Amino acid sequence: MDSVINGINNGSNGWMIAVLCLVIIVMVIVGAKHGLIQVKTNKLRIGENAMELEREIIRRQADHAKLTIEGLERDIPKIENYDEFRAKFILEKLYDEIIKWITQNHITNSEQYVKLKQKAIVSIIKKNTVNDLYISDEFIDNVKKNVIVMINDLIDIRKEFTSDEQIDNYVKK
Repeated sequence: MDSVINGINNGSNGWMIAVLCLVIIVMVIVGAKHGLIQVKTNKLRIGENAMELEREIIRRQADHAKLTIEGLERDIPKIENYDEFRAKFILEKLYDEIIKWITQNHITNSEQYVKLKQKAIVSIIKKNTVNDLYISDEFIDNVKKNVIVMINDLIDIRKEFTSDEQIDNYVKK
């Protein structure tokens, strides 16, 4: 083995072999980027369809978040002096926070992650709310439950698209 490596290093073909290897690597990268070459393993997808699949996952998660937030708007208790514009503003801030989770793409249902996201959502609500009803323990507990449901739904959407059967169906489109 040493003699082969020394022969490549000392021979006139050494540089040609190095350049050939470099050209092959560049061709594989360019081919993957343009969708000519696709690699699919359990944890890694390289190629055109992998990027489009990731975009579709993010679109579906964002649509789900939007529909859930719109549903929350309907469920907010309308009390005396209810400020519809403030409620819409807070819901928009919540939507922005959830979109941040989606784009960072590290959503998990571990206890620590869920508590951190619950704290972030509750913080947004408390910072922007003027009515005591919306910062009561009962309301905050309901918000925390909704955060858990949202996180699990976002994980389920990703799982739906990362199953091999779904990937094969999507690639055939």
